[in-house]
Amino acid sequence: MTGPEDTNDAERVRPFDSGMQHTLWLSRNCIGCLKFDAAKFMGRCDIDGALGDALMGDGTVPTEIADRMGHTEAHAAGEFPRTWPCPEREARS
Repeated sequence: MTGPEDTNDAERVRPFDSGMQHTLWLSRNCIGCLKFDAAKFMGRCDIDGALGDALMGDGTVPTEIADRMGHTEAHAAGEFPRTWPCPEREARS
């Protein structure tokens, strides 16, 4: 049995308020990224993997992923944008 001191909830972030926001973010960032395999409709990066796990799980990602996907910086001023750019996106030409 674990107590509150054993939980790592403080180390996890819910980056999206809804499935629609998740879809918008993927469309803006992952779909046009070189790391995204359109044939398999999946990315080849840690961020996409973590977001997939979050979608099928409790909706949260580790804070490291939130930082890497730009969530922390985009929300630093207390604003809640619907979508924001992923710093690790490698645009297709």
